[in-house]
Amino acid sequence: LFKDFATLPIIKGGSTSDVNEQSSTITTSAVRCSPNPASDNVVVTFTADGSPCKLSLFDHTGREVSVLVESTIAAGDHEVRFDASALSSGNYYWRLQTLRIQQTSPMIVVR
Repeated sequence: LFKDFATLPIIKGGSTSDVNEQSSTITTSAVRCSPNPASDNVVVTFTADGSPCKLSLFDHTGREVSVLVESTIAAGDHEVRFDASALSSGNYYWRLQTLRIQQTSPMIVVR
């Protein structure tokens, strides 16, 4: 941003990043849902890397609403079905966590 921008003394050992930098290991979204916006049944597609994996759904306040997957699964693309009929209208977020990936994807529920 600024060539002569001074590093703050409270940040030690950190490094800067550029918004244009991209991870070479993930070329597409690791978690996505369809349909979105959703009303009832949702198909969540995600890419696992063979390490322990957790796929969770959070509401707009950050509260974990559901855990769909919490185990070590084979590397590759997977899909699970989720019944969203008990959810209120609003914004929700899928979070995929593995040893190498942490990615969040939005989902909107409409009634």
